[in-house]
Amino acid sequence: MMGLSVCAADIKNAYLQAPSSEKHFIICGEEWGLQNIGKRAIIDRAIYGSRVAGRDFWLHLRTCMEQIGFKSSKGDPDVWYRAATKSDGTEYYKYVLLYVNEMLVISENAESVLQKEIGQHFVLRDESIGPPSHYLGGKL
Repeated sequence: MMGLSVCAADIKNAYLQAPSSEKHFIICGEEWGLQNIGKRAIIDRAIYGSRVAGRDFWLHLRTCMEQIGFKSSKGDPDVWYRAATKSDGTEYYKYVLLYVNEMLVISENAESVLQKEIGQHFVLRDESIGPPSHYLGGKL
């Protein structure tokens, strides 16, 4: 459509990149070094399995998308768009479709949006960046 490229990527260790809204701590064992045994350590990142980890990651993702100028669609809050202009002067919208840690970018330079903009906020799995072959568990 309009000669736009589509690029997919997965966010690596998704929940671990989001700050936690809950207060968690652990009592360190010997795996933390002999000098730390018995000390308390505060966990400041979302934890898989905690009751609000999904929400914390989703809110963090929304904040990052807003910082790079994308707006959430009213019809689906996980479809993001931003006005852009192609190199030939044609106006269009860049789209980012998000589902937990998977994303599709539709843009004239989709890979650049992933690497240079979204990649500034999240660590992306290198092997997942490129034309989509799978998305949401299905082959494309």
